[in-house]
Amino acid sequence: MLEQLPEGLVTPALVVDADVLDRNIARMAEAARTGGFALRPHAKSHKCAEIAGRQLRAGARGLSVATLSEAEAFAAAGVDDLFIAYPLWPDESRARRLRRLADVVALRVGVDSVAAARRLGDAVRGDRWRVAARGANT
Repeated sequence: MLEQLPEGLVTPALVVDADVLDRNIARMAEAARTGGFALRPHAKSHKCAEIAGRQLRAGARGLSVATLSEAEAFAAAGVDDLFIAYPLWPDESRARRLRRLADVVALRVGVDSVAAARRLGDAVRGDRWRVAARGANT
């Protein structure tokens, strides 16, 4: 655990104790393995390719993100499995971006209503997308 900030550090600055970070990542990865589920940790708090890489190397299947822009950034950093956890209301431009992203990563998008699911379906209709309807508990 870091007891003191490094000399000469200009604040505000993000300081991460890599040992604590790696222990937390390992603990979460082990919980996922033991529980038999695929882990896609949410990256909205760190938004950092280096931390994402540590999570993936520890066994995370992919990442959860909050926005299409975050998904694009992590895809550009090499993450190939992404879940956009917050519902999108795609216009034509966002629909094109979603289709491009789906061409390069395994992409999942959460919805919170029938209307949002219809809007998403209409936005990508006619594409190669495989749409799977699932209940709220699956």
